[in-house]
Amino acid sequence: MTNLKETDQPETGTAVANPVDVIVSAYSGMSYQESVDHQVKHWAAGIPTHNPIGDECCPDFSCCQPSLLMDGPARKRFLEAHLSGDDETRHNMLMMCLGGMLSEAGADEKVHLAGEGHTEH
Repeated sequence: MTNLKETDQPETGTAVANPVDVIVSAYSGMSYQESVDHQVKHWAAGIPTHNPIGDECCPDFSCCQPSLLMDGPARKRFLEAHLSGDDETRHNMLMMCLGGMLSEAGADEKVHLAGEGHTEH
């Protein structure tokens, strides 16, 4: 694949790869867990991408809402928690991210989150 500079323009009639196709092909052949690990590692490095295998946003939703990108140290803490299996820290950070996304969206209603073993308001 050729790297284009911002000022480079493709010649008329030249096919340019669709960015979504490039992302999807990067995940090709991965298991679900491999795709999550890949996504989190890239997000922690400042490259948020939507996971096409599980159709999931990155932890802070910045793949779909760039203004929500967490700062580097917070992304690093999340990555460390993810890789070490520290589910409590990971879960707390995910809830913080969800709160940030809802705040950004202007959600005025109460939101009830429920899952296996969790009932949080």
